[in-house]
Amino acid sequence: MSSRFISSGAIDAKTGEQVPLPAAAPSNASSSTTATRSLYDVLQANKAAKQAAFEEANRLKHQFRALDEDEIGFLDEVVQRKR
Repeated sequence: MSSRFISSGAIDAKTGEQVPLPAAAPSNASSSTTATRSLYDVLQANKAAKQAAFEEANRLKHQFRALDEDEIGFLDEVVQRKR
């Protein structure tokens, strides 16, 4: 079942007849990359980029380690000597 709706931009104002609209040209950049890459490849690239951003954000978190008992004791002694 076809639609009988015709937009006013597709009708000639003087004659009232339907005028064929020129087809929109697809953008070359997006169509060429999506045509050559499969959906799986695009999703994997997005996943890798997201993972890299996550690792970069949490890199500082993993650089430091907790103090062990000897280090805590030494720092407590230093604080006691300063008082």
